[in-house]
Amino acid sequence: MVHRCLLVPELFGLVCEVLMHDYKMRPVQQSVTLASLARTCRAFEGPALDVLWREIEGLRPLLCTMPSDLFEIKGKISYPYVNILCLRRPILLSDLTRLPSYAQRIRKVHVGSNSFVDVEALQALSMATLHMRPLLPNLEDLSWYYGHITKEVEWSMFQCIYLFFAPKLTTLSIVFQNTFDSACPPSILSGLINSCPALKELTFLFRSSNSDGENLRGISSVICQWNCLQSLTVIDLTQEALEHLATIPSLRTLSFNSLKDVTRSYDQHLPIVTRHPTSGYPALQSLSISCRMDAAIAFAQLLSFSPVEDLEIQVVDLCYPRHWRELFSTISRHIYHPSLKELTLQESGNALDPPEALISDIGLEALTVFTNLEVVDVQPTFGIQLTSDTVNRLADAWPKMRHLELGNTYPSSRSPVIKMEGLIPFAQRCPKLEYLGIVFDAQNTQLRSTPGLFNNSLTTLSVADSPINDPAIVAAFLSDIFPRIESITFDNDWRDYPDGDPEDATETARMWEEADRLLETFAKVRLQERSRMETCCD
Repeated sequence: MVHRCLLVPELFGLVCEVLMHDYKMRPVQQSVTLASLARTCRAFEGPALDVLWREIEGLRPLLCTMPSDLFEIKGKISYPYVNILCLRRPILLSDLTRLPSYAQRIRKVHVGSNSFVDVEALQALSMATLHMRPLLPNLEDLSWYYGHITKEVEWSMFQCIYLFFAPKLTTLSIVFQNTFDSACPPSILSGLINSCPALKELTFLFRSSNSDGENLRGISSVICQWNCLQSLTVIDLTQEALEHLATIPSLRTLSFNSLKDVTRSYDQHLPIVTRHPTSGYPALQSLSISCRMDAAIAFAQLLSFSPVEDLEIQVVDLCYPRHWRELFSTISRHIYHPSLKELTLQESGNALDPPEALISDIGLEALTVFTNLEVVDVQPTFGIQLTSDTVNRLADAWPKMRHLELGNTYPSSRSPVIKMEGLIPFAQRCPKLEYLGIVFDAQNTQLRSTPGLFNNSLTTLSVADSPINDPAIVAAFLSDIFPRIESITFDNDWRDYPDGDPEDATETARMWEEADRLLETFAKVRLQERSRMETCCD
């Protein structure tokens, strides 16, 4: 028997929380332990069930609260390679007696293709529970994703989503695997504001084959119903919806997978704001965009009053240095300098061998106005040719940098401008730098670093296809300026693949691998020297 001093509901809840978050136990063990506790002690029953049913994966747990003769497991053509839960007979009111007790405990639901529930069973549940709306009255987080099923089944399942709309729902994520060609999603979501007035975080990812923009306008009109959103992830929106979002004072996170309909201003001297009298995106902290370069520049022009901390832009068209210079210039003029901490600018075009006339400076120096940057990843497909002057300016401007990658993703078609000594400014002036990705010339160097020019934080150096001809000298130099470096990654690194074969490595890759191996030797020698010095001091 439990002592009366311990008969406090909060204490039972804390015990169950500890059991659920005991990382020494596997998830199955945690659930079994809590289930046993709920059946063993009446005082623990409620708190244990609250924790067990707080979050469910799929719909099977909910359906399995009904009599066992109601369902059967079998395969169906519309669900390839899996056995699913199918309805054996109609659902009666008497089958629902236990469901409300569990339904009210659920706070988070993930409905996906691994739910393995037949659409007919879900439709039957929808009809049988009309008197129980909302079905999950305390639901706060709903994630809806179906993949690897036919389009028809996906749409049929989605039409039952209103079952899970609840007044306390704050997070809703809907992702479709198939492309739809009707106004089905916008029409179902049109009344969402009435069913879920508390929504703060929305994710709508589904593509339309409708070329007239009807579905884009439909989704945009749904988005315009909310004035208190905090986070939004969509594929695209209309200009009107973008302007509406700009007026929401609580919007902190925004992500577009394929932004197109945004108006650009070609006045490069004044900050650009929306047509509304209020400042645009006043609380925006995180922005992720995948779009053409023109759209990226256009959206950057809307951020003059935004405290953006994390900016990620994926450019989907082929861009040349002049385009990158314009983007850097726009960002530096329109984004609040002290706020920006993470900057990712990548390109998915194809420019492996650009004409020599196109090779010119991309204007990285424009980014030196952001002195609080901690993470920078800039990857034009044609690479970046850094000069010693640019490296010095970047190192001076970014003393808080932790992760820096500049043009080290794609093989370079040109010889790098800076020599290996060009790394010294980063070692000297970026004491927090842990990861550095850069292309440089490591050939024919005889340098040794001077005392005091080193970084004790950097552990990984990414060199892409930087030329090298003497791994021993390179490893010794890198070990001097980065004493705690642990690994070097390089282009076509066969070690990154499960079945990687050393014979597939290029000669440059083999030499970088040798330099990487020698770093371990230098680290051991340095450790021995330190140990000997400590012994002498004692």
